Amino acid sequence: MKRPLFFLAVAGLAAGIVACGETNPTSADDDRLVIEARTVELILPWSTFGNKVTVYGGFGSPDDLANMVLANGFETDLHSRGLVQWGPYPSIVTVRDSLGENRQDSTLTFIGGYLVARIDTLASTATMPVEIGLAQVTETWHSPTTTWDNLVDTIGDRRSWPASGAGTATQLSTGMWDPVGEADTVMIPLDSAQVALWADTTRGARRSARLAMVTPGVRLELQDIRLRLQTRPSVHRDSTFILTTTIQDRTFIYTPFVQPPPDGIRVGGAPAWRTVITFDMPKVLNGPQSVCDAVGCPFTLSPARISHASLTLNTKTVEPVAFQPSDSVRIDVRAVLVPARLPKAPLGASFLGILGRSIPADGFSSSPGREVGIPITEFIRGQLADGGPPTRALALLSTLEPLSIAFSSFEGPGSAGEPSLRLIVTLADTLEIRR
Repeated sequence: MKRPLFFLAVAGLAAGIVACGETNPTSADDDRLVIEARTVELILPWSTFGNKVTVYGGFGSPDDLANMVLANGFETDLHSRGLVQWGPYPSIVTVRDSLGENRQDSTLTFIGGYLVARIDTLASTATMPVEIGLAQVTETWHSPTTTWDNLVDTIGDRRSWPASGAGTATQLSTGMWDPVGEADTVMIPLDSAQVALWADTTRGARRSARLAMVTPGVRLELQDIRLRLQTRPSVHRDSTFILTTTIQDRTFIYTPFVQPPPDGIRVGGAPAWRTVITFDMPKVLNGPQSVCDAVGCPFTLSPARISHASLTLNTKTVEPVAFQPSDSVRIDVRAVLVPARLPKAPLGASFLGILGRSIPADGFSSSPGREVGIPITEFIRGQLADGGPPTRALALLSTLEPLSIAFSSFEGPGSAGEPSLRLIVTLADTLEIRR
């Protein structure tokens, strides 16, 4: 008779326990626990978080670019010439003899040829017919290191051109290109004597050529260059065959080489520039006044409070004008993993992804002062982590190095548009438990 009463008491006790669980102030019941949170935007000036800015150059070289740049006083300053190294001439051609059978003929007579170059019409500035010159170069140059003044510039081996701009080359021929009435290719003819100058396969330098703009004030970019030879085999002497010679090497050289800015930020170019920004991030803010008005001072920063962080840069007019971007530029940002090994220090993963941050070209020419926000939330959280940050240095660079001889510039510390840091912090002002 007492057994049912015992089970009834136990059941009542269990119900009471469940009821107590539902009123637990640590539960997820939105009627019991209320946290009043708010987000605040803080703008920190350079003097609050910045330590120093350093510009490094020399990453890659013009021979890494897909396009070859030619210029003759473009925007007054830029002079650029292309260098091409041909491989040996083809030595065998397959022809059909008088019996209708295919046979290989190695007795070839080269009677002429032509150089054909495809022009990147979007990257070029020509609006009227322009002339391009082709010359023979006898010196042996080194494509990764050759410059306007030096044909080789490696460790332990620096040799100058006999004359700046790829030496005293022997002029061979010229070709005209009309951007209005012609396609996107230019052809430069070569006669049999000129073709013979490159026929000696025992001396590679004699198969070297220089391409230069004859028309002043224009910039052309060449995407593809081929040497096509007209040959007459011993079989069917009245027939002409067109053979293509492979390219062994190619690059371009230009002047002036612009020195790094003493007080600004530079990204891009060929060779490419990188800018390293070293942070000195405070964990407690005691200013500026705008921060104190928003959150009160002193204010403690912690990784958990940072909802978003971005470095704000302001674009600057690129000088000289010839190096201003003609299309949108993309920049990347990465942590410098071992700052002691700069400028060749390893970098971390991109904070922006493979596409980087796109910036319109006019920000570096007609519309300077364009504000650019670069998200670096995880980097800033790392600066505030217990035990100290893994690195205090951040590198700004092109998404591809190099991408173009054009580069981008931003205002540096001490200027009106100096870098700043934008933080979105989350605050929990009040905690209320409802009964």
